[in-house]
Amino acid sequence: MKQIRLCVRLLLFLTLFYGCSKSDVTPESKSTQPTTPTTSSSEATLNWRDTTMSDLMPVSNGSTFSSQTTMGIHFQGLHATTDADSQWLATANNEPPIPSSTPDLHWQTFIVNLWYLYGSPDIVHINQRNVGDCDGLAALGCMAYASPDFIKSLIKDNGDNTYTVSMYDPQAKPIKVTVSSQFLADGSGQLKACGAQGNNTTATWATVLEKAIMKYNVIYKFVDNGTDIGGIGSEYATPLFTGTGNSFAFAPGTLSPTNLRRAVMWALANGKFVTGGFNKANMGVGADSVASITGHAYTLVVSTDTSALFSMRNPWGFNPTTNHGDIQDNGVVNVPNIGTVVNSIDVRIIDPGVAGDKGNLTPYQKPKI
Repeated sequence: MKQIRLCVRLLLFLTLFYGCSKSDVTPESKSTQPTTPTTSSSEATLNWRDTTMSDLMPVSNGSTFSSQTTMGIHFQGLHATTDADSQWLATANNEPPIPSSTPDLHWQTFIVNLWYLYGSPDIVHINQRNVGDCDGLAALGCMAYASPDFIKSLIKDNGDNTYTVSMYDPQAKPIKVTVSSQFLADGSGQLKACGAQGNNTTATWATVLEKAIMKYNVIYKFVDNGTDIGGIGSEYATPLFTGTGNSFAFAPGTLSPTNLRRAVMWALANGKFVTGGFNKANMGVGADSVASITGHAYTLVVSTDTSALFSMRNPWGFNPTTNHGDIQDNGVVNVPNIGTVVNSIDVRIIDPGVAGDKGNLTPYQKPKI
């Protein structure tokens, strides 16, 4: 999936409350009747992990493979880590600058509960607020879905309100980035970095990783010359933690619904990270008429609805609807097999690297306390 920068641009012109535009909508002129669902009882016997993708690859695009670094083409030629860099990154009191797109925010100390309420990393811990990093957060959602234990292995609680995150520099060499318990806040003291759904006072593992990315960016300047991580692409975000940036994409309308589902299920079965988005705005998606949003990224997961192709989770943690309402249930929408909807979706599939290829085909739903 292409790097999404519209999130940040719209911040400047529309709202500072959401990191990606909620207003960039154009009414769809006509509706389309659903075709026969691609799922069936016989599909349950398919071995998605061993499904071939060779026939689909000729129409893929956007490869980020690099022969220079396993981190992918976006990390080629970037700064090589010095001893001074390592020391700066490992020192918790060294704070990154306030993002250039959110000059009204400040650093403030918050309580950190890494696995807030649920005891394990989950997508529900990722709710985008003021920073326009929707694609990066969608990628973190993929990591939480595919390999929550891997996320647990990334973060060391130092017992002094600081947290050390295992990462990789642009040459794919392991580094340590330590962050304090200060995170972005507004004038009323509310958490405006990403955090758990319905909680503006407690930081989670996702808040910690988001800040680690900000701090990493100060040294390596891989997004917006180090001043902001708004607009970060999913293929930029996961290599920082997995050491691997190889990925490819399918443009909207490139694959039939059956083949798009096959690509997504194959990827999820093999532990890969799958993000996606829409290129048409304000289409009614699913039974609740969730409004599609352009210039925005989603985490792709297996749906609990057996008639759906898959589900897409909005990192806002909720979804607007075509009648200008909001559905607050964790931002998950089931994608139906409707031509205009399916043909508007693009996906990016990213190798998991050291996160492992165990895979997850468990239908995703918001966890219960």
